[in-house]
Amino acid sequence: TRGASPLSVYISSFKAAQGDLFVAKMSAAATATVLPVMLAGWAAQRQLVTGLTLGAVK
Repeated sequence: TRGASPLSVYISSFKAAQGDLFVAKMSAAATATVLPVMLAGWAAQRQLVTGLTLGAVK
């Protein structure tokens, strides 16, 4: 889509004209970016461990 950009570019755009950073906005955006990945990993942890142990070479 037009105007779409990666989340890293969106997070780095929280900078004022004088170079000051909006730390609260950057922290919220970083948390919103990382949280779904962490939740998916936590939910699939049992399947990941099972798959890794079944594929191990004895």
